[in-house]
Amino acid sequence: MRVAANAETRTSAAEVLGLMRVQSAVEPLVQFAASNVGDVPTYESYAGSPLNAAIYSLGTIGDPRAVGPLLELLTFKVAASTSLEALGKIIKDRACDVSEADLRALADLQQVISLEYDSSYDGDDWAVRPPPVVERPLDCSPVRQLAQQELRHRARADTRP
Repeated sequence: MRVAANAETRTSAAEVLGLMRVQSAVEPLVQFAASNVGDVPTYESYAGSPLNAAIYSLGTIGDPRAVGPLLELLTFKVAASTSLEALGKIIKDRACDVSEADLRALADLQQVISLEYDSSYDGDDWAVRPPPVVERPLDCSPVRQLAQQELRHRARADTRP
């Protein structure tokens, strides 16, 4: 993805590529996400960012080539939730096309920590004082179970005469 002039344009471009499911955009979106994940200083600036749009679009496109890079993005708390959601979409729709190594990594997925707004915040004006951001463990079990199911399916297929 060519780097556009401003964040709004980059966000829109990533969203359109995802909505159109442009397969040729997978590598540029992966490169963009990997090179920009460290540039998001706060959770507040991530929500509508080009990085968030790029990761979300990778899940929407659904190409298994994005699984490895998305697994790496799980280590960044600010991007973990969107990355896990994208992985869930890919594994649900295209598990049979995911590499065995990536399936094993997904099947072994343990606790992932994400950042989110504190749901117990009772402030009435987010513009004046936004809610605090807290760490929250994400439920990886749906993704883990789908990967384990595909690995079992492959193992049964390998033992057939």
